[in-house]
Amino acid sequence: MRLVMTTILLFGSAMFAAGCLPSQQNPTRADLRANDTPARVPAIVDAAGDDDQATLPELIHALADKDPAVRLFAIRSLQERTGQTLDYRYYEAADKRQAAIDRWHEWLQEHLAPSPITQETTD
Repeated sequence: MRLVMTTILLFGSAMFAAGCLPSQQNPTRADLRANDTPARVPAIVDAAGDDDQATLPELIHALADKDPAVRLFAIRSLQERTGQTLDYRYYEAADKRQAAIDRWHEWLQEHLAPSPITQETTD
């Protein structure tokens, strides 16, 4: 047993030193649209504490993901950022989720719409 543990530790150390193990770096915004859940979820969780408004559309996009874990973390991040769920439930049928996603898109348009440019009139 001791030989097995020593071998595992040595192999793990060699892989770490060679750079073959996954990095412990913080995920970047690009990971919000990664194809695999293990890459997306940490980025979605990090986006909950992000003040960057550009991540909101990415979180709303994640609400339509086929993976329920991605959807769960996306709505939790949106709720933490906005204080709302807009009645979205990650586990519901696709048609009910889509109605809530549409509400999120409406919310986004209302809250991220560019402010109108005011022009001064001269007499």
